[in-house]
Amino acid sequence: MKKQLLSFILFFATSFLVAQSFNQPSIYNNVCDDNNDGFASFWLGEISAEILTQVDAQNYSITHHETQMDAVSNTNALSSPYTNILPYQQTLFARIVNNTTGEITYVSYPLNVNPAPSSP
Repeated sequence: MKKQLLSFILFFATSFLVAQSFNQPSIYNNVCDDNNDGFASFWLGEISAEILTQVDAQNYSITHHETQMDAVSNTNALSSPYTNILPYQQTLFARIVNNTTGEITYVSYPLNVNPAPSSP
C-alpha cells in the first residue's frame, strides 16, 4: 500500500511540474480569416516554439496531431502549414518528447480562425 501511495504521489508531483514547464499557445494558434470561410493556415513550428518558451527547446521534439489517439500512438503527424479541417475552431494535440529522458507529455490546444474585421 505504501508503495502504491508513493507511486501515486510521485506521478502527480511529476505531472504537475511537467505541466508547468510548457506554455499553452495563445498567439500563433489564432489567425484572421481572410475570406470568412472558417479555414486558415497555421504554422505549427511557431506554435511549437510558443509551447516550449519556458524550457530549453533544443531538448525537446514536438509533433502535432488531429486526435489524442494519434498523439499517443505517434501516428499521422501533421505537416506545416496546416489548414484546419473544422471551421473556426479545432483542437490539436502536441506530443512533446524530452530528447534526454524520453519522457512524453501531451498538450491540447485550440486553433482559432477569427472573423476578419468589418470594413467601415
